[in-house]
Amino acid sequence: MRAPAPAVLCLALGLVPTAHSAWSLMAVPLLHGAADGCTSVAMNAQAVSVQQWYSRAVLNSMHAIHSVGALTGGLSTLVGLPTALGLLAVAAATIAGLAPVTCSVAPVRTQDRQGFVADDAR
Repeated sequence: MRAPAPAVLCLALGLVPTAHSAWSLMAVPLLHGAADGCTSVAMNAQAVSVQQWYSRAVLNSMHAIHSVGALTGGLSTLVGLPTALGLLAVAAATIAGLAPVTCSVAPVRTQDRQGFVADDAR
């Protein structure tokens, strides 16, 4: 079973107004930090598998695009965009940030007549 860490991140922030004591209010950042740590572990694990496939370092790029998404989401909330438009803004920023990187680092896979697949190093 996969842990729903991103959902727990959102849930933890929603629990702040419902805290009725100092102890319950202290539990919210604990829950939020644990969920954020799980999300970071998952992102790092995915980046390591992508690095092995690309045979080059991409971990910093993964963290950078995560930050772009977080910044775009925060700014869209700050200016008062509705949720759907905010998510669309995050998706657009992510695609705009990833498109040049993906085109420049992704190996081109070609297949010859015998069915062998070769990576074309750019």
